[in-house]
Amino acid sequence: VFLKKVMKYTHTVNSDSGNTDVNSLFTMEAFFRDTMQYARNTQTNYSKFLEGIDFLGIKNAYLYLYDTPISNMQGELFKVPSHLNLKATLKNGVSSSIPQNSQRIRSEDIFTNEFVDLDLCEKFVMFPINSENYLYGIILCDMRRDGYKNSELFTIQISAAIKMLHLRMENKQILDEYEESVRKLKENNITLDNMSKTDPLTGLNNRRGFHVRIENMRTLVPNSRVALLLGYADMNDLKVVNDRFGPDDGDYALRSIASILTDFVTEYNGFASRLGGDEFAFAITIPVGSDPREYCDELYAKFDVFNKQSKKPYNVCVSIGYCYITEGSDISTEDALVVADEKLYIEKLEKKSVIKQV
Repeated sequence: VFLKKVMKYTHTVNSDSGNTDVNSLFTMEAFFRDTMQYARNTQTNYSKFLEGIDFLGIKNAYLYLYDTPISNMQGELFKVPSHLNLKATLKNGVSSSIPQNSQRIRSEDIFTNEFVDLDLCEKFVMFPINSENYLYGIILCDMRRDGYKNSELFTIQISAAIKMLHLRMENKQILDEYEESVRKLKENNITLDNMSKTDPLTGLNNRRGFHVRIENMRTLVPNSRVALLLGYADMNDLKVVNDRFGPDDGDYALRSIASILTDFVTEYNGFASRLGGDEFAFAITIPVGSDPREYCDELYAKFDVFNKQSKKPYNVCVSIGYCYITEGSDISTEDALVVADEKLYIEKLEKKSVIKQV
């Protein structure tokens, strides 16, 4: 609709002057169309705005934009910004974009800077680039006197194109910020989810994380030739260690158990968790028909090696119970833990003092 009005207006102006130029009319229509077609590269768009304006008798032009649109109401005193950004030039009909790091020009230098060639043009016409009450910048050009009759349409179109490009850039920035917020939100959700399933002292899965991991692991058992060994490990005499050597040593003992369990389960594609307090659980896959007790003894041996090398005045010891889960077993995880806990209780009856004998 806007193009039709412009074409009608241009036809009327040219008719009144007795110089109806159909070719000029279509050239102007092409200019209006091209300034509304945007490239992905923003800097390229600015140089495109200066292409095809020779129908106005313009061979040289300089497009300056403010850092941000400036609101200026009618009757309000306009404060000239200290700098403008030279976005594109037109020299002898050839348009060029200005590199980003060279665009900033002091206001007093808009006629005299390295990009302005006064040999090509000694006199400039300055047009404001504005839309409603916002000023976006200025354009300097060597428009001939016979092009003045179309200057208003020219500035309206350039201003509309600049405004649309500015809105596109704002929308892109908003979209980018939104996508970044969504990305950070997803990362934070993953972090929070991991934190909610992690024991802060040992770095192992906590009780919630244990149930998530064990249920995932149990889905693999029916589809393989392996059984699942669910273990329950309880530290011996944590209270004794805390009371005699302090809570820091108690934490040290718990972290040591976590490290030994992690080393053990890694060999059997399993995982370990701290259920709370001095209680730990682990799960490993073992060949069907294996003796579960052999794996428990292997874990006990790892604690023996650790304590022989440790210079602490106490041993870090656990009692271990287990439940052997094979294909087709319908025992729940909670019931399996009960079975393991019952075996652990029997082991506890045979525990020895954790204090090392001097």
